[in-house]
Amino acid sequence: MKIREAAAYFPASLLEQPKQLLVTSQVELHHPALQTDRLLSLRHIRPIERNQARLLGISSNLVALIPATVDSFSVSVDFLVDSQNLLAKLGRTINEGQFLKELTLVPDIQAIAGTVSKIAGGLVKAFLKEEEQKPLLQFSGSFNLVREGLREGFYVILGSLDPNFPLPTASVNSQFLIPVNGGLILNGQPVEKLSYVILEVCRADNRTAELNNGALWNSKLREAKAVEDKIRLALNQQKINEYREQWGNLIEAFALLLRNDFNYLEQEADEIIAANIESGLKKFKDASNSFGRLEISSLGGDEDEEEGEWEEGLKKHLLPKLNVELEVVADQYRLKEENARKELAELGLLNM
Repeated sequence: MKIREAAAYFPASLLEQPKQLLVTSQVELHHPALQTDRLLSLRHIRPIERNQARLLGISSNLVALIPATVDSFSVSVDFLVDSQNLLAKLGRTINEGQFLKELTLVPDIQAIAGTVSKIAGGLVKAFLKEEEQKPLLQFSGSFNLVREGLREGFYVILGSLDPNFPLPTASVNSQFLIPVNGGLILNGQPVEKLSYVILEVCRADNRTAELNNGALWNSKLREAKAVEDKIRLALNQQKINEYREQWGNLIEAFALLLRNDFNYLEQEADEIIAANIESGLKKFKDASNSFGRLEISSLGGDEDEEEGEWEEGLKKHLLPKLNVELEVVADQYRLKEENARKELAELGLLNM
């Protein structure tokens, strides 16, 4: 979920003379892996004037791609008016994203987001006392992903402090248009006398390894891939066996860490593990063809075990629930990975 665009309108009927508008958000994912409270972000600060509609030019993520393991989440967005210009000195820092962190289930990023949230909350309390805050728009909503689900598309939240321009009555015939160049159109007319925020909800059918958000298991996978790259430089079968043992240990560590990553369903983890085991084993087999029969290392068991038995032992150890051919699962995953990359690139969430 991301903020696609937002606009603010401070009516002339109010006595205060506005100086700055601070856009804040709070997000909470309901998942046992998260130990933090609602996380506050200071998203943007913009100068505003009375009786003038201001398109804020905001586009930023509220929540990173929410994994299928999350039952529900809560989001709030607030427009706070600073009539004393108390936040002017913080404008550049806030707009550079120093107090902005999207929420994710990755532990290290959770900790950073929690720290950023505490600092952000302290700054708001220090620079903008509660009695000095003038809310121009306030939205708070909870979304149950299990029972009702959350549809893809745009969600428009409107706000008004001017009785002469009340919120439009909800109607099935109301038609909102969101132009590419920004703004909002309601029933053919530009929305200019209301404050609003446009939320965009996107979804991906599959969570692939590329969406790991810097997880520790991905570093182990990169180390395993680095070992695979060394195979073609091996001068003899003994060196290949050494690399194979290193690779096996790293793949085992990678698989264990991935299975404990709450961002991934068990099936998603199995597919990622299967694809990487399959590609690695193929590289070792191809390299060994240059030196004759592949020797069995201590990783798989006794020296007199057959190569096929070692591979089966590895697969049963790391993929105990796999009931189809490894190659089939790997091919299916690679197809999902390709589709997911295209999908996320179209949504602007991934650079191809």
